[in-house]
Amino acid sequence: MSNLVDNSIKHDSITRLLANSDFNGKTLWQTVKPLVREHQNEKAGLIFDDCIIEKADTDENDLICWHWDHSKRRNIKGINLLRAFYHTQKDVKSEILRVPVSIETIKKTIHFCDLKTKKEKRKSPISENELMLKMIAQAIANGLIFKYILADSWFASVENMSFINKKKKFFIFDMQVNRLAALTEEDRKNGRWRRIDELKIADNTPVKGWLKDLGFPVLMTRQIFTNKDKSTGGRFLVTNDLSLTDDQLTTIYKKGGVLKNIIKA
Repeated sequence: MSNLVDNSIKHDSITRLLANSDFNGKTLWQTVKPLVREHQNEKAGLIFDDCIIEKADTDENDLICWHWDHSKRRNIKGINLLRAFYHTQKDVKSEILRVPVSIETIKKTIHFCDLKTKKEKRKSPISENELMLKMIAQAIANGLIFKYILADSWFASVENMSFINKKKKFFIFDMQVNRLAALTEEDRKNGRWRRIDELKIADNTPVKGWLKDLGFPVLMTRQIFTNKDKSTGGRFLVTNDLSLTDDQLTTIYKKGGVLKNIIKA
């Protein structure tokens, strides 16, 4: 950071600032609030993204410890962050605003013994999904104006969907292919659930249906796309906004994907 400002602020000054300050989600919100208020509108989205800052050589503690990276499918030692980004654009001629509005660290303060391995392990008293709901509730309490909540399949739980629906917000989530669903009210009532990848859902054509244990209907769509290397890929999306077309679903959900690419860069 000192190098970025051509040493106009000395390294030791930055170190003391970080060591003696309590930076948290509240501090972040107070900092970005004026900017957000200037640009917020009713079509905005709240994008949730988690990451792990690897700290392989640092001594383990409640903050720097082992976390499951669901994108890499393995445990990684480091700091686990859950972040909420605000994405908005007043009109097509305006610049897009992408700004973090909330952040939480996952601290594993509970120590326990794994009965199989006989090794000490750690866990957090609150899960990432519970933190996400807490952050959504705080965003609403802060008067943040937004319409959609975007996240990947890790956050697409029945509890999260139900909470967001009760708050009169819309979600668009990626889904794992093994999620159970039904396309008709009759199948739902009779418990005839099938994996979504086994349902007759035409590509890029949203259909109304029901997810198991979810008390309201949703739109589901199978999207096929071409990667930069010309290979094809696919994903299932789900939303409680029953008015969306496939193009609208794609356009809105891409906001989360674009943001992740920016963060990685």
